[in-house]
Amino acid sequence: MGYERREYPEKSWSVSKMDIFRDCALKYYFSVYGGWNGWEYDASERTKHIYRLTKITNMYALSGEIIHRKIKENILGIEKKPEELFNDIITELRHLTKESFYKKEYFVSNPKKVVMLHEYYYNLYDNKDRKELAVKITERVKNSVFNLTESETYKNLKAANTKIIELDDENFNYFIFDGIKIYAILDALYINSGKIFIGDWKTGKKDKEKNDLQMAVYIMYFIEKYGQKLPEIKADNIICLNEYINDGSSYKRNISEDELTKTKEYIKTSEEILGRYLENPDINKPKEEIFFKPNPGKRCSNCNFIEICDFHEIKKY
Repeated sequence: MGYERREYPEKSWSVSKMDIFRDCALKYYFSVYGGWNGWEYDASERTKHIYRLTKITNMYALSGEIIHRKIKENILGIEKKPEELFNDIITELRHLTKESFYKKEYFVSNPKKVVMLHEYYYNLYDNKDRKELAVKITERVKNSVFNLTESETYKNLKAANTKIIELDDENFNYFIFDGIKIYAILDALYINSGKIFIGDWKTGKKDKEKNDLQMAVYIMYFIEKYGQKLPEIKADNIICLNEYINDGSSYKRNISEDELTKTKEYIKTSEEILGRYLENPDINKPKEEIFFKPNPGKRCSNCNFIEICDFHEIKKY
C-alpha cells in the first residue's frame, strides 16, 4: 500500500501520548498536530519547523533505543558477550553524537536523515557538563547491558523451550478499542514452560502506576490479536515482567480483570478529554493552537519545542 496523504493525523491513543498531554497541552499540540505534513515540500515554514523539532531526541532516549535494538539482535542472532555488546552500543552512540554535533545545519534541511540530540541542538551544556553527561551515559549503558543479559526475561528468551511470539516489533503494533487505534509496542511477548509472558525493559525511572497501565494496554492488545487462537487465556493468567535494567531490579505481577476494566474506562475518559480539543472529530481536526494551554516549569528544559514556545521557562542544565 502506497503513501496516503491525510490532512490531519489519524486519531489514535497511547500511554506515551497521554503522558505528553498531561505534561503540557501545548507540547501535545506541537507533537501531534503542529508539524503534521511538515515533511512535504510545499508545507508552510512554521509547519516544517515544528516537524523538524519533533525529530529531536536526547542522549538518554537514543542510548535506550540502541540498547533495545542490539539486545534484539543478540537474542535472534549470534550471541555476543556483554562486553562486546557494550562496546558496540558505545561505538554507535559516539558516532551518532558526533554527527549530531557537526551536522546541525544539515539537520535543519534534512531532519529525517540526521540524528539530532537535544543537548547539542539547544547547546544547553558547556564542555564540562557534556563530559559529565558522557560519563553518566556510559555508566548507564554498561549497567543496562550487564543487568539485562542477566535478567529473567533475557534468559527466558534465550531458552530452548521458549516460543517467541513478538520481540521489539518495529511495525507500530496496535489494536482497535472503542473505535480508536490504540498503540501497543511491547518489548517481548513469549511462551515459556506453558506460561505467557509480556516482558518490558525499562531504561528510565520506575513508575509503578504508569508501568501497570502500560502492561494492561499490552494485555488488551494480546487478547485482541491472539485471543481467538488462545481463548482459554485470561488477563490474570498472563505474567507481566518489567525489567529495570539500569539498577537491575525487576517487577513481576499479573493484571486482574478488574484492572483491565479500569484501564478501558481510563482510555475512554482520556479520549473524551482529548476530544474537547478537536474542532472536527470526524477528521481529527484540532482546534487552533491557542486552545492548547502551556504548562511552563522545570520540564521546559527538556522540551523539543523551546525554539517556538513563547511560554517556556528555561535554564541551563
